[in-house]
Amino acid sequence: MTIAKERYDNLSSTRSQYLNIAEQASELTLPYLVREDETYNRSARNLITPYQSVGAKGVVTLASKLMLALLPPQTSFFKLQVDEANLGKIADPSIKSELDLSFSKIERNILDSIAASDDRVIVHQALKHLVVAGNVLVYMADEGLKLFPLNRYVVERDGDGNVTEIVTKERISRKILEEEYDVQPSPPVEVNTSYTSDDDVDVYTYVKREGKSYVWHQEVFDEVVEGSKGRAPIESSPWIVLRFQTVDGESYGRGRVEEFMGDLKSLEALSQALVEGSAAAAKVVFTVSPSSTTKPSTLANAGNGAIIQGRPDDIGVVQVGKTADFGTA
Repeated sequence: MTIAKERYDNLSSTRSQYLNIAEQASELTLPYLVREDETYNRSARNLITPYQSVGAKGVVTLASKLMLALLPPQTSFFKLQVDEANLGKIADPSIKSELDLSFSKIERNILDSIAASDDRVIVHQALKHLVVAGNVLVYMADEGLKLFPLNRYVVERDGDGNVTEIVTKERISRKILEEEYDVQPSPPVEVNTSYTSDDDVDVYTYVKREGKSYVWHQEVFDEVVEGSKGRAPIESSPWIVLRFQTVDGESYGRGRVEEFMGDLKSLEALSQALVEGSAAAAKVVFTVSPSSTTKPSTLANAGNGAIIQGRPDDIGVVQVGKTADFGTA
Protein backbone atom coordinates (compact mmCIF):
# COMPACT_ATOMS: atom_id res chain seq x y z
CA MET A 1 0.00 0.00 0.00
CA THR A 2 1.39 3.40 -1.00
CA ILE A 3 1.57 6.35 1.37
CA ALA A 4 -1.16 8.24 -0.50
CA LYS A 5 -3.71 5.41 -0.29
CA GLU A 6 -2.77 4.72 3.32
CA ARG A 7 -3.21 8.35 4.35
CA TYR A 8 -6.48 8.59 2.39
CA ASP A 9 -7.92 5.57 4.22
CA ASN A 10 -6.71 6.82 7.62
CA LEU A 11 -8.10 10.34 7.19
CA SER A 12 -11.40 9.10 5.75
CA SER A 13 -12.60 8.14 9.23
CA THR A 14 -12.30 11.78 10.34
CA ARG A 15 -14.09 12.97 7.23
CA SER A 16 -16.97 10.49 7.56
CA GLN A 17 -19.08 12.57 9.98
CA TYR A 18 -18.81 15.67 7.78
CA LEU A 19 -19.55 13.60 4.68
CA ASN A 20 -22.68 12.12 6.27
CA ILE A 21 -24.01 15.59 7.10
CA ALA A 22 -23.15 16.79 3.59
CA GLU A 23 -25.05 13.87 2.06
CA GLN A 24 -28.12 14.67 4.17
CA ALA A 25 -27.92 18.34 3.21
CA SER A 26 -27.54 17.38 -0.45
CA GLU A 27 -30.59 15.08 -0.34
CA LEU A 28 -32.71 17.97 0.93
CA THR A 29 -31.40 20.47 -1.67
CA LEU A 30 -29.42 19.23 -4.70
CA PRO A 31 -29.06 15.42 -4.49
CA TYR A 32 -26.43 15.21 -7.25
CA LEU A 33 -23.85 17.37 -5.46
CA VAL A 34 -22.57 15.02 -2.73
CA ARG A 35 -22.76 11.25 -3.03
CA GLU A 36 -21.19 8.28 -1.33
CA ASP A 37 -17.62 7.53 -2.33
CA GLU A 38 -18.35 3.93 -3.28
CA THR A 39 -21.11 4.88 -5.72
CA TYR A 40 -19.02 7.43 -7.62
CA ASN A 41 -18.57 5.68 -10.96
CA ARG A 42 -19.46 6.14 -14.59
CA SER A 43 -22.75 4.28 -14.30
CA ALA A 44 -25.99 6.12 -13.64
CA ARG A 45 -27.50 6.19 -10.16
CA ASN A 46 -31.09 6.79 -9.18
CA LEU A 47 -31.13 9.79 -6.87
CA ILE A 48 -33.88 10.63 -4.42
CA THR A 49 -36.04 13.54 -5.57
CA PRO A 50 -37.08 15.86 -2.72
CA TYR A 51 -40.77 16.62 -2.22
CA GLN A 52 -39.97 20.34 -1.97
CA SER A 53 -37.71 22.71 -3.92
CA VAL A 54 -37.23 25.40 -1.28
CA GLY A 55 -33.78 24.09 -0.38
CA ALA A 56 -32.67 23.90 -4.00
CA LYS A 57 -33.92 27.43 -4.72
CA GLY A 58 -32.09 28.75 -1.66
CA VAL A 59 -28.81 27.09 -2.65
CA VAL A 60 -28.97 28.26 -6.26
CA THR A 61 -29.94 31.81 -5.27
CA LEU A 62 -27.22 32.14 -2.64
CA ALA A 63 -24.57 30.64 -4.93
CA SER A 64 -25.60 33.00 -7.74
CA LYS A 65 -25.38 36.05 -5.48
CA LEU A 66 -21.93 34.97 -4.27
CA MET A 67 -20.91 34.41 -7.87
CA LEU A 68 -21.97 37.94 -8.84
CA ALA A 69 -19.97 39.32 -5.92
CA LEU A 70 -16.81 37.35 -6.79
CA LEU A 71 -16.90 37.49 -10.59
CA PRO A 72 -19.28 40.22 -11.76
CA PRO A 73 -19.90 40.05 -15.52
CA GLN A 74 -18.45 42.78 -17.73
CA THR A 75 -16.86 44.37 -14.66
CA SER A 76 -13.35 44.22 -13.28
CA PHE A 77 -13.34 42.71 -9.78
CA PHE A 78 -9.73 43.80 -9.13
CA LYS A 79 -7.46 46.75 -9.87
CA LEU A 80 -3.73 46.85 -10.54
CA GLN A 81 -1.86 49.93 -9.38
CA VAL A 82 1.49 51.06 -8.06
CA ASP A 83 2.03 50.70 -4.32
CA GLU A 84 1.44 53.97 -2.47
CA ALA A 85 4.87 53.66 -0.85
CA ASN A 86 6.54 53.69 -4.28
CA LEU A 87 4.56 56.56 -5.80
CA GLY A 88 6.99 59.12 -4.36
CA LYS A 89 9.88 57.49 -6.21
CA ILE A 90 8.31 58.29 -9.59
CA ALA A 91 9.55 61.75 -10.53
CA ASP A 92 7.97 61.95 -13.99
CA PRO A 93 4.12 62.07 -13.84
CA SER A 94 3.93 60.69 -17.39
CA ILE A 95 5.45 57.42 -16.20
CA LYS A 96 2.57 56.96 -13.79
CA SER A 97 0.08 57.49 -16.62
CA GLU A 98 1.87 54.89 -18.75
CA LEU A 99 1.83 52.45 -15.85
CA ASP A 100 -1.91 52.97 -15.31
CA LEU A 101 -2.51 52.34 -19.03
CA SER A 102 -0.41 49.18 -18.97
CA PHE A 103 -2.18 47.93 -15.85
CA SER A 104 -5.55 48.58 -17.49
CA LYS A 105 -4.53 46.44 -20.50
CA ILE A 106 -3.42 43.64 -18.20
CA GLU A 107 -6.76 43.76 -16.38
CA ARG A 108 -8.66 43.44 -19.67
CA ASN A 109 -6.47 40.53 -20.77
CA ILE A 110 -7.12 38.70 -17.50
CA LEU A 111 -10.89 39.29 -17.77
CA ASP A 112 -10.88 38.05 -21.38
CA SER A 113 -8.97 34.95 -20.32
CA ILE A 114 -11.49 34.21 -17.55
CA ALA A 115 -14.41 34.73 -19.95
CA ALA A 116 -12.89 32.35 -22.50
CA SER A 117 -12.26 29.60 -19.94
CA ASP A 118 -14.54 27.44 -17.80
CA ASP A 119 -13.46 29.16 -14.59
CA ARG A 120 -16.87 30.73 -13.98
CA VAL A 121 -18.58 27.35 -14.24
CA ILE A 122 -16.15 25.75 -11.79
CA VAL A 123 -16.38 28.67 -9.35
CA HIS A 124 -20.18 28.55 -9.40
CA GLN A 125 -20.10 24.80 -8.81
CA ALA A 126 -17.62 25.28 -5.95
CA LEU A 127 -19.91 27.86 -4.34
CA LYS A 128 -22.82 25.42 -4.39
CA HIS A 129 -20.63 22.80 -2.73
CA LEU A 130 -19.65 25.33 -0.06
CA VAL A 131 -23.26 26.23 0.67
CA VAL A 132 -24.42 22.60 0.85
CA ALA A 133 -21.40 20.61 2.08
CA GLY A 134 -19.32 23.43 3.54
CA ASN A 135 -16.13 22.06 1.94
CA VAL A 136 -14.58 21.90 -1.52
CA LEU A 137 -11.11 21.61 -3.01
CA VAL A 138 -10.09 23.59 -6.10
CA TYR A 139 -6.90 22.88 -8.03
CA MET A 140 -5.55 25.59 -10.34
CA ALA A 141 -4.01 23.66 -13.24
CA ASP A 142 -2.39 25.17 -16.32
CA GLU A 143 -5.42 24.25 -18.44
CA GLY A 144 -7.94 25.65 -15.94
CA LEU A 145 -9.62 25.01 -12.61
CA LYS A 146 -10.44 21.52 -11.36
CA LEU A 147 -12.95 20.80 -8.60
CA PHE A 148 -12.84 18.02 -6.01
CA PRO A 149 -16.05 17.47 -3.98
CA LEU A 150 -15.87 16.34 -0.37
CA ASN A 151 -16.19 12.66 -1.27
CA ARG A 152 -13.05 12.85 -3.44
CA TYR A 153 -10.46 14.26 -1.01
CA VAL A 154 -9.32 14.33 2.61
CA VAL A 155 -7.42 17.09 4.40
CA GLU A 156 -5.47 17.48 7.63
CA ARG A 157 -4.97 20.83 9.40
CA ASP A 158 -2.97 21.93 12.42
CA GLY A 159 -4.35 23.81 15.44
CA ASP A 160 -4.23 27.15 13.62
CA GLY A 161 -6.14 25.83 10.60
CA ASN A 162 -3.11 25.59 8.30
CA VAL A 163 -3.30 22.77 5.77
CA THR A 164 -0.63 20.13 6.40
CA GLU A 165 -1.82 17.25 4.18
CA ILE A 166 -4.18 16.76 1.25
CA VAL A 167 -4.98 13.48 -0.49
CA THR A 168 -7.26 13.33 -3.53
CA LYS A 169 -8.76 10.28 -5.18
CA GLU A 170 -9.72 10.09 -8.85
CA ARG A 171 -10.84 7.33 -11.17
CA ILE A 172 -9.16 7.31 -14.58
CA SER A 173 -9.50 4.87 -17.44
CA ARG A 174 -6.78 2.23 -17.42
CA LYS A 175 -6.56 2.53 -21.20
CA ILE A 176 -5.75 6.26 -21.00
CA LEU A 177 -3.09 5.65 -18.35
CA GLU A 178 -1.37 3.01 -20.45
CA GLU A 179 -1.59 4.82 -23.80
CA GLU A 180 -0.94 8.45 -22.83
CA TYR A 181 1.08 8.17 -19.62
CA ASP A 182 2.73 4.77 -20.18
CA VAL A 183 1.67 3.60 -16.72
CA GLN A 184 1.00 -0.12 -16.32
CA PRO A 185 0.46 -2.41 -13.35
CA SER A 186 3.02 -4.97 -12.38
CA PRO A 187 2.39 -7.61 -13.59
CA PRO A 188 0.50 -6.17 -16.63
CA VAL A 189 -3.27 -6.71 -16.76
CA GLU A 190 -5.12 -7.18 -20.02
CA VAL A 191 -7.66 -4.44 -20.72
CA ASN A 192 -11.04 -5.25 -22.24
CA THR A 193 -11.61 -3.88 -25.73
CA SER A 194 -15.13 -2.78 -24.77
CA TYR A 195 -15.09 -0.07 -22.13
CA THR A 196 -16.57 -0.81 -18.72
CA SER A 197 -16.36 0.94 -15.38
CA ASP A 198 -14.26 -1.99 -14.12
CA ASP A 199 -11.41 -0.72 -16.28
CA ASP A 200 -11.14 2.46 -14.17
CA VAL A 201 -8.29 2.67 -11.69
CA ASP A 202 -7.80 4.83 -8.61
CA VAL A 203 -5.23 7.61 -8.90
CA TYR A 204 -4.16 9.27 -5.65
CA THR A 205 -2.52 12.68 -5.35
CA TYR A 206 -0.62 13.28 -2.12
CA VAL A 207 0.11 16.88 -1.07
CA LYS A 208 2.21 17.63 2.00
CA ARG A 209 3.56 20.77 3.58
CA GLU A 210 7.34 20.93 3.91
CA GLY A 211 8.64 24.13 5.46
CA LYS A 212 7.42 27.10 3.42
CA SER A 213 6.30 25.01 0.44
CA TYR A 214 3.83 22.35 -0.61
CA VAL A 215 5.14 19.27 -2.43
CA TRP A 216 2.98 16.69 -4.17
CA HIS A 217 3.06 13.62 -6.36
CA GLN A 218 0.60 11.12 -7.87
CA GLU A 219 0.44 7.39 -7.22
CA VAL A 220 -1.22 4.60 -9.20
CA PHE A 221 -0.74 0.83 -9.11
CA ASP A 222 1.17 1.33 -5.83
CA GLU A 223 3.84 3.33 -7.65
CA VAL A 224 4.69 7.02 -8.02
CA VAL A 225 3.77 8.35 -11.47
CA GLU A 226 6.84 9.63 -13.27
CA GLY A 227 6.75 13.38 -13.88
CA SER A 228 3.90 13.99 -11.41
CA LYS A 229 6.00 15.60 -8.68
CA GLY A 230 5.54 19.30 -8.02
CA ARG A 231 6.41 22.05 -5.55
CA ALA A 232 5.00 25.50 -4.89
CA PRO A 233 5.33 28.14 -2.17
CA ILE A 234 2.58 28.26 0.43
CA GLU A 235 1.39 31.73 -0.62
CA SER A 236 1.01 30.64 -4.28
CA SER A 237 -0.08 27.02 -3.91
CA PRO A 238 -2.44 25.75 -6.65
CA TRP A 239 -4.28 23.63 -4.05
CA ILE A 240 -7.08 25.76 -2.53
CA VAL A 241 -8.99 24.06 0.30
CA LEU A 242 -12.15 26.10 0.93
CA ARG A 243 -14.50 26.09 3.92
CA PHE A 244 -17.78 27.96 4.36
CA GLN A 245 -17.99 28.08 8.15
CA THR A 246 -14.74 27.60 10.09
CA VAL A 247 -14.92 25.78 13.42
CA ASP A 248 -11.91 26.00 15.69
CA GLY A 249 -10.02 22.71 15.94
CA GLU A 250 -11.79 21.04 13.00
CA SER A 251 -10.12 20.22 9.68
CA TYR A 252 -13.38 20.56 7.75
CA GLY A 253 -15.97 23.33 7.57
CA ARG A 254 -19.71 23.51 8.00
CA GLY A 255 -22.17 24.41 5.27
CA ARG A 256 -24.95 26.95 5.26
CA VAL A 257 -27.60 24.26 4.75
CA GLU A 258 -26.52 22.53 7.96
CA GLU A 259 -27.63 25.59 9.94
CA PHE A 260 -31.20 25.13 8.64
CA MET A 261 -31.25 21.33 8.57
CA GLY A 262 -34.09 21.11 11.11
CA ASP A 263 -36.42 23.34 9.11
CA LEU A 264 -35.60 21.56 5.86
CA LYS A 265 -36.24 18.13 7.39
CA SER A 266 -39.58 19.29 8.78
CA LEU A 267 -40.52 20.89 5.48
CA GLU A 268 -39.56 17.72 3.60
CA ALA A 269 -41.66 15.50 5.87
CA LEU A 270 -44.70 17.80 5.76
CA SER A 271 -44.39 18.26 1.99
CA GLN A 272 -44.30 14.48 1.54
CA ALA A 273 -47.38 14.10 3.74
CA LEU A 274 -49.24 16.78 1.79
CA VAL A 275 -48.33 15.33 -1.60
CA GLU A 276 -49.22 11.76 -0.70
CA GLY A 277 -52.33 12.79 1.25
CA SER A 278 -53.53 15.05 -1.54
CA ALA A 279 -53.07 12.24 -4.06
CA ALA A 280 -55.18 9.95 -1.88
CA ALA A 281 -57.81 12.64 -1.32
CA ALA A 282 -58.03 13.37 -5.05
CA LYS A 283 -59.18 9.83 -5.77
CA VAL A 284 -62.95 9.76 -6.24
CA VAL A 285 -64.79 6.50 -5.45
CA PHE A 286 -68.62 6.15 -5.53
CA THR A 287 -70.48 3.58 -3.46
CA VAL A 288 -73.90 2.12 -4.27
CA SER A 289 -76.09 0.44 -1.68
CA PRO A 290 -76.54 -3.30 -2.33
CA SER A 291 -80.33 -2.92 -2.01
CA SER A 292 -80.45 0.02 -4.44
CA THR A 293 -82.22 -0.28 -7.76
CA THR A 294 -79.43 1.73 -9.36
CA LYS A 295 -76.79 -0.52 -10.87
CA PRO A 296 -73.11 0.47 -10.54
CA SER A 297 -72.65 0.06 -14.30
CA THR A 298 -75.47 2.54 -14.93
CA LEU A 299 -73.81 5.06 -12.63
CA ALA A 300 -70.39 4.48 -14.20
CA ASN A 301 -71.66 4.87 -17.79
CA ALA A 302 -73.80 7.94 -17.06
CA GLY A 303 -72.50 11.08 -18.73
CA ASN A 304 -72.32 14.58 -17.34
CA GLY A 305 -75.88 15.84 -16.80
CA ALA A 306 -77.45 12.45 -17.53
CA ILE A 307 -80.69 11.37 -15.83
CA ILE A 308 -80.88 7.93 -14.25
CA GLN A 309 -83.33 6.21 -11.92
CA GLY A 310 -82.31 5.93 -8.26
CA ARG A 311 -82.32 7.51 -4.86
CA PRO A 312 -79.53 9.91 -3.81
CA ASP A 313 -79.41 8.28 -0.37
CA ASP A 314 -78.32 4.97 -1.94
CA ILE A 315 -75.25 6.59 -3.56
CA GLY A 316 -72.30 7.89 -1.57
CA VAL A 317 -68.73 9.12 -2.08
CA VAL A 318 -65.72 7.86 -0.14
CA GLN A 319 -63.95 10.86 1.40
CA VAL A 320 -60.64 11.05 3.26
CA GLY A 321 -61.84 13.74 5.66
CA LYS A 322 -58.35 15.16 6.29
CA THR A 323 -59.05 18.77 5.40
CA ALA A 324 -58.30 20.03 8.91
CA ASP A 325 -55.10 17.98 9.10
CA PHE A 326 -53.96 19.28 5.71
CA GLY A 327 -54.62 22.82 6.90
CA THR A 328 -52.36 22.27 9.91
CA ALA A 329 -49.58 20.91 7.71
